[in-house]
Amino acid sequence: MSTNLEGSYTLLKLEISSGNDTIDLRSMFVDFTLYESIWENFIVGAISVIDSFDLKTVMPIVGGEDIRISFHTSGMEDYPIEFVGKVYSVSSPTKIN
Repeated sequence: MSTNLEGSYTLLKLEISSGNDTIDLRSMFVDFTLYESIWENFIVGAISVIDSFDLKTVMPIVGGEDIRISFHTSGMEDYPIEFVGKVYSVSSPTKIN
């Protein structure tokens, strides 16, 4: 018997792409949040990553890059939720001690 915790999900894809370069962020992300409003015709999200690979040297993220997220919630494995969007802004890095 498996336990399905409320709010649990399986992350299938978390990628950022620019031109021909694609980076899988699943091993680097701390969290991601998607916000949907009945008052707006777009979805807003935020992704936090721990950058141990020095991403800016591999693929500078300045805005305009493609983001692809795919996940399913517990019990809904046959119905993944897929999101495709663009990077709008990038926050300044924060050092973790």
